[in-house]
Amino acid sequence: MGFTDIAIRVLLGLQILAGAFLCLFGLYCCLMVWLHARHKKAMLVQDAAIWDAWSRRGGELPFVTVQLPLYNERYVVGRLIENIVLLDYPRDHYEIQILDDSTDETTDIARGLAERYRAEGFNIELVHRTDRTGFKAGALKEGNKTARGEFIAIFDADFVPAPDFLRKTLPFFDDPRLCLVQTLWGHLNADYSKMTIAQSVGLDGLNYVIQAAQCWSGLMMHFQGTAGVWRRTAIDDSGGWQADTLTEDLDLSYRSQIRGWKQKYLPQVICPGELPATISAAKTQQHRWAKGGFQVMRKLMPDILRSKIPWYAKAESFFYMISMILQPCLMVISISWPAQLWLRQDAELSSAALPIIIFVTLCSFGPPVLFLYAQSDLHRNWLKRIHHYFYLMFWSMGVAVTNTRAILEVVFNVKTGFVRTPKFRIERQGDSVVGKAYREKLGGQVLVEAVIALYCLFGIGYMVFRSDPVIDPFLITFTIGITITTTQAFWEPFIQSRAARRALAAA
Repeated sequence: MGFTDIAIRVLLGLQILAGAFLCLFGLYCCLMVWLHARHKKAMLVQDAAIWDAWSRRGGELPFVTVQLPLYNERYVVGRLIENIVLLDYPRDHYEIQILDDSTDETTDIARGLAERYRAEGFNIELVHRTDRTGFKAGALKEGNKTARGEFIAIFDADFVPAPDFLRKTLPFFDDPRLCLVQTLWGHLNADYSKMTIAQSVGLDGLNYVIQAAQCWSGLMMHFQGTAGVWRRTAIDDSGGWQADTLTEDLDLSYRSQIRGWKQKYLPQVICPGELPATISAAKTQQHRWAKGGFQVMRKLMPDILRSKIPWYAKAESFFYMISMILQPCLMVISISWPAQLWLRQDAELSSAALPIIIFVTLCSFGPPVLFLYAQSDLHRNWLKRIHHYFYLMFWSMGVAVTNTRAILEVVFNVKTGFVRTPKFRIERQGDSVVGKAYREKLGGQVLVEAVIALYCLFGIGYMVFRSDPVIDPFLITFTIGITITTTQAFWEPFIQSRAARRALAAA
């Protein structure tokens, strides 16, 4: 057996393994949809009963600490604080901690607003750190040193809670073993661009369906870093905020459940946030989520397996965390076709490829079921939104390199710091990021993505040139997705620099 035959067998083997995982993920998506649909009616009735009992009982309200972790958020810090002071909750029963690690004018904006609202009778303070030790986890840990609340509500800088947020979440803490109430993320700027539409569809499926199904079925769910309320004693009992992973929220969530605490997901309570409006910001977020999630799996999976959690919850939590290799699997399936085509110079690829293509295509049925189910439940005009799934499909392929790099960094123990996702107060289509700060430089990864895009384009072209009757749909989808995101990555800095030159010339 020569080198060519060995290489072809290796590539086919990788495709089969990746396809098998896609099959499992498809089944997992369908399972989550079934669990969600099975439990939804009963759980919504139960939640309504809890709210009704809370509204009729009277008595003393608990004291709450509202924590707002910030780092260089000049565009959205004002919106955040101005919405927090609108909370429909007695002023003497909650305090606001602005946990600020900023190095720009964000601190001055926050300090000015804190002074203004303190003069109006609000219990609000600015906690400013001159270093970022522990990043967001460090800021939350610092805030807990002086926090007086029995419960702690946490909001990232780009989220806008409704006035009744605390009154909707606190009633569930009558259960003494409940440590967390997580609400559903809404989207302030879902219709801003095709990219934000894609992100909103993806988050709707993952949050509205999977998180709720996990909660309602006795599985392990997790805090999403914002738009949630914690019981303070549970944070301390579970070891507090730790900064040894990039997803301190997932880490603390799992540690608390290992300790026997329960968590609640409330999809009826929507807390809207701002989706990343630039490709660089979106990739930063995706990289942090993928790498942090894989770090948590490596850190806590042995403890989860040794815990008293039911076996089915252990299995689901393992698969949920390992599902971050989904996009690397998609990339493996896609980019291996051109290589096989080149190696099979004297034979038709389709004879060997067709069974695999059919198998992998059939395995891809699960995610559309999940995401379309979420859209049909969340939006009355969901039939008009079906085409949005194609934006998500291309977007998922386009960030596959980013997420693959994140996972490889965990495998090879490459250390990177916490890089926050910049926000620009983009709320409607007329808003623009041009001329605003916090823009990331064009990194070396985009060059790798450009090479991969050209390689895949060559593969498709070569298939057409050879008149091969079968062209892998995953290769086509991946090529379109990575070409779009790579082009956008080059285009955004160009637009930014052109605007800067025009502003300089006008001055």
